[in-house]
Amino acid sequence: MTKMPLISVIVPAYNVSNSIAMTLDLLRRQTYDNLEIICINDGSTDSTPDIINALKQKDSRIVLINKRNGGVSSARNIGLNTAHGEYVCFFDPGDEADSNFVMYLYKLLLSEKADLAICSYNFKMENGQILDRKRFYEIVDTNTIFNQEEALTEIIKAYGKFCGHVWDKLFVRNIIGNIRFDENIHNCEDTLFNVQYIKRCRKVILGPEVHYNYIQSDSSVTHGKYSYKFHSGLCAWRRIIEELDSYVERELLNKNMSALVTMYSRMAWKSLNREEQRKYKKDFIKLMNQYHSFSSIKQLIKRVICKIYWIAV
Repeated sequence: MTKMPLISVIVPAYNVSNSIAMTLDLLRRQTYDNLEIICINDGSTDSTPDIINALKQKDSRIVLINKRNGGVSSARNIGLNTAHGEYVCFFDPGDEADSNFVMYLYKLLLSEKADLAICSYNFKMENGQILDRKRFYEIVDTNTIFNQEEALTEIIKAYGKFCGHVWDKLFVRNIIGNIRFDENIHNCEDTLFNVQYIKRCRKVILGPEVHYNYIQSDSSVTHGKYSYKFHSGLCAWRRIIEELDSYVERELLNKNMSALVTMYSRMAWKSLNREEQRKYKKDFIKLMNQYHSFSSIKQLIKRVICKIYWIAV
C-alpha cells in the first residue's frame, strides 16, 4: 500500500493552556495520520509548552518549537520554515474540527489535481451556539472549481463563497515557496497570504462539507477596542489591492476598498473617544480621498457621513 504524503499542520500557541490539549488530541485522532504537528510556543507565560511537551512524549508526530513572543504571523512563519510536509495546513488552538478534517481536504485537492483545497466551516460562539453560515459567506452545494482569476475575485468579495482565513485550507508547500505572513500586519494578514498564494495557483477547489468550527470569542481582535493592530487590516488591504492590480478589475478593487474604509471608519468613531480618534483622522481622510467608488447609494451616503465626521473631529 502506497504511503500517504506527509502533511504539516502548523499550530501557533500563545497562552492556550486551557485548549491546547484538546487541539492536539483532535489532531492526533485525524483519520489522515501521516502528519507532522508543528506547535510553535510563542513565548507563553502559562503552562502551554509543558502541556505540549507532555503530549510530545506520547506522540512522535508532535514537534515543539519555543520562541520569544512575536505574534501569530511570526509563529506561523517559523512553522513554515520548519515544515517538511508535501502539504501544509494551519490550525488555531481553541477551534474545533472533526476527525476527517485533514483527509477531506487532501481528497478534495487530489480529486481535481488542484493547488488549493478549501472546506466549509461554522462560526461557533464560546457558549456553543452555532451561527447561521449564510450570514458570513455564500454556501455551495457541490464541489466548486475556480481558476486563478475567479479565485482572486472571490476572496476579496464582501460576501463570497470563501474567505481569507488559512485554517480552512490545504496548501501545497512547494507552491508556498518563499511566501510568508507579514509580521507587521495584525488583521487580515491571512487574506494577504492567501492572495499571494493564489497568484501562484492554476486551480482552486471549494467543498461544501463542514469540517471546521471557528470559535468566536469576545476577546478576538474584531471584538475589542479599535487599535493600531486592528487598523493594520487596512494596510493589508492596501497591499492586496497592489497585488491584484493586474489580476482583478480595478473598479471592483476600488469599490471593495471603499466599502472597507467606510466600515473601519465607522468602527473607529463608535469605539474611540475624540482624542483617540484624532490619531487616525489623517489616515482615514487620505483613504477616503483615494478610494471613492461605490456599488450603491446607501454606501455613498454612509461614506459622506463618515467623511464629514472625520473632518469635524
